[in-house]
Amino acid sequence: DFDDDPVGLRRKRTILSGLRQLEASPPKYPGGIPSLAVIVTLTAFEYVFFRFGTSNWLETYPALNRLQDMVGPRQSFAETRPYA
Repeated sequence: DFDDDPVGLRRKRTILSGLRQLEASPPKYPGGIPSLAVIVTLTAFEYVFFRFGTSNWLETYPALNRLQDMVGPRQSFAETRPYA
């Protein structure tokens, strides 16, 4: 299984480290047009859960989930997701 190989384990550590850093200091979103930092953060965050959503090693990210709740419903995000 790839997730148990050294490369897969390194990939998991890198993803978790990046998400923890984003969770600790998410970009601010006061409303209106999202900044590039918000767009990139949410794109990466949603991709991880799109790609690895069934993995048992993903943690919870309340700050990123709040950001997603604020920005995710925007038409530009909602209409460009690869999933429903």
